[in-house]
Amino acid sequence: MYFNAHLTVTINGNTIKTICSVSKKHDGHSLGSECDITLPMNCVIQYKDGTHDKLTQYTVNTQAAFGVGSTVLVTANYDTYNEQTIFEGFITDFVFGNPIKIKCMDYQYFFNLGIFGQERGASVKINKKKKSPVINTYGCHYASITLKDLLTNIIGFVNDTIDIKSTDAEHVTLVLPIPDIELVNITFSMMTPASICQYFIKELGLVLTLNGTNLYCNVASNTTDVINYATNRNVIVSDLQKPTSTFQTYKVKAWFYQPTGKKDSIEVGDTNGQQRDVYFYRVKQDAALYLKMATEALNKVRQMRFNGSITTYLYPEPILFAKAVYTDIRYPARSGNYVITAIETTIDQSGYRHKLKLAYLTDLNDTTNL
Repeated sequence: MYFNAHLTVTINGNTIKTICSVSKKHDGHSLGSECDITLPMNCVIQYKDGTHDKLTQYTVNTQAAFGVGSTVLVTANYDTYNEQTIFEGFITDFVFGNPIKIKCMDYQYFFNLGIFGQERGASVKINKKKKSPVINTYGCHYASITLKDLLTNIIGFVNDTIDIKSTDAEHVTLVLPIPDIELVNITFSMMTPASICQYFIKELGLVLTLNGTNLYCNVASNTTDVINYATNRNVIVSDLQKPTSTFQTYKVKAWFYQPTGKKDSIEVGDTNGQQRDVYFYRVKQDAALYLKMATEALNKVRQMRFNGSITTYLYPEPILFAKAVYTDIRYPARSGNYVITAIETTIDQSGYRHKLKLAYLTDLNDTTNL
């Protein structure tokens, strides 16, 4: 069995005719997705200037033709299947060689530009899609502010960057609702919007990631998408395994965040065990309740459910944080409901593949949505 596959890479509206490979990764624990496009040093691109469109192709040096900040769109499909958007973003760097590698980021590209809170003066707005007014930002120190308001300010700063740097990029929007967390006496010194978001991912254990132009922030995913995978149909490789040996010991460090911005913590389990951090929000300050919730979390860690990754064809199209209903014909114990926590797409001479990182959710007969 084989599929007749098609790949299209478009940079600044020009279609690249010679492509070696494409590799894209989006991990739910990072701010956004990244993509590497490998091309010959001298590649063939679409030639179109409105006057000499009859000249369809010509050969140029890749780095000379495009620059950092150029828009990138990667799509792929099989014959008779709908086109699938693999990546959409912007060039961030060139790795010189033969072949040459173009490194790209999605909209997190704009989160890495500028120091949050700095005054920009009367910058020229060149974005044709700019919206007025842009949300104002208020500097980088707050005596008290909610997480929602802070992220709104950050997005306002990023959208202002987009209007300065890009002529036709869309604005970033915040997906609601988000956890009701109060931040007290907090300062961000000489930090980009991207580094501030990474701080919250690390310190609060939040899922804070971009899906296109939408910034999602929550303790878990709210997607209702469900995708079916089976080893006798659309799974090429499965390496789902129990995480460690039977004799592995664990400890859990539970963090409890209060609406006032204060946080408490408690540790349970083996002192020398492998540590797992868990996070709870708006929990009543009660030592007995803390211990109960931390112990329950430890018991879940000790269940040693399967996790790992599976490799699939280009279809079905995976969605980050979607519920994956996985059926394993040879090893039924692996079957279950999982959540997709990372997607790695590789397109090269070996074929078009998605490698999905899965985390255990429930037994297969549990049809509860995420």
